[in-house]
Amino acid sequence: MKKDSFVLDTKSPTFEELVVDLAELLVASPEKQAAEQFCLTWATLGGHSYEDILHHARKQAWRQRNIFTLADLLADKRPVPPDVVQGFVPGESVVVLAGKEGVGKSYLLLELAVTLAGDKPWQGLAVHQGGVLLVDKENRPVRLRERFKKLAAKANLPITIVTDMEFDLDADKFVQELSGLAIDAEARLIILDSLSDFLGDTDENSNSQMGAAAGRLRQVSEATGASVIVIHHVAKSTSGTAQQTARGASALMGGVDVVCQIRRSDNSGILQIMQDKNRMGSPVRFNTRMIFTDGSLRFERIGEVEHGLEPVQLDATDSAITSELKGGEWHWSNEVKVAVEAAANVTSKTVFNHIDKLTAAGIVSVRPTDRQPRQRFEIRLMDQSQ
Repeated sequence: MKKDSFVLDTKSPTFEELVVDLAELLVASPEKQAAEQFCLTWATLGGHSYEDILHHARKQAWRQRNIFTLADLLADKRPVPPDVVQGFVPGESVVVLAGKEGVGKSYLLLELAVTLAGDKPWQGLAVHQGGVLLVDKENRPVRLRERFKKLAAKANLPITIVTDMEFDLDADKFVQELSGLAIDAEARLIILDSLSDFLGDTDENSNSQMGAAAGRLRQVSEATGASVIVIHHVAKSTSGTAQQTARGASALMGGVDVVCQIRRSDNSGILQIMQDKNRMGSPVRFNTRMIFTDGSLRFERIGEVEHGLEPVQLDATDSAITSELKGGEWHWSNEVKVAVEAAANVTSKTVFNHIDKLTAAGIVSVRPTDRQPRQRFEIRLMDQSQ
């Protein structure tokens, strides 16, 4: 939410002074139209062209932004940007939220937009209230309207919706265009839905091109002080983390600050939200339930927010359970219990304790999820693409 504070000196500067002044403007607000206007004002100075002035100023601005002595770095008094969402969306960061089509990604982020703009906790996590810029090239305005109505969004919330842009991530001018929109909206959070609609001629499978796209997203965050969340899709019929399953080249995931996956547990409406990368802190994960009632929608977190990515240690009992569930079909719990008791030489209580452990780890899914003690239930290996 940075603003231009540069004031043009009316006296005629030298070429060197002009470059220094313009560089300071570019450092404060990269790629802004004000910089171009500044160049045009003095473009005829000493026979230097617009391109000469801008080239030299950009070169100097790049050095000012990116090259430091250790003393300068340690003396820097700028505060660490506060989290937009506590532990989940760091300040001035780029986040990829990946998941299968139709799993609930857009709805979840619309709810985040409404709660952030309204200064209310999101999924029990504190927020740093601010404006939201939603750039949605995937859904028509009438669909967005109905979704916001389902979330009971108030008309006075500082949310700006954009449904198309002139430039895509394959062009440097994308940074200028999106940054300008975010600054005008005084956005603390920018949501792009979805990545594929912003790629233009970018080859999704090219590491160099997707790395450049990630770099432009970081430039937008740096220029505006906002965090950027990009919705992305995972490949079908795959399993693993978001970094492993997201479509396209891996350079995108390597170039952003946070990578998060969303999966839906069968048809229960329960979403698993799992970070497998967070440069600013410990990755978090939690479960939430989508609740549709009388034309409205809300999300209700289930259990606690967990931190860290400690791998689940599987023992012989766990292996016996997962072996019994191979094939992806649903199995009755009593049948699994009998087979695992014999294979691992354990009691029925131990079998059910390990099923609970594997369920919490997202390795198996069960139904019904709200079963009563001693009630028979169904179990299968988790479909990692959900």
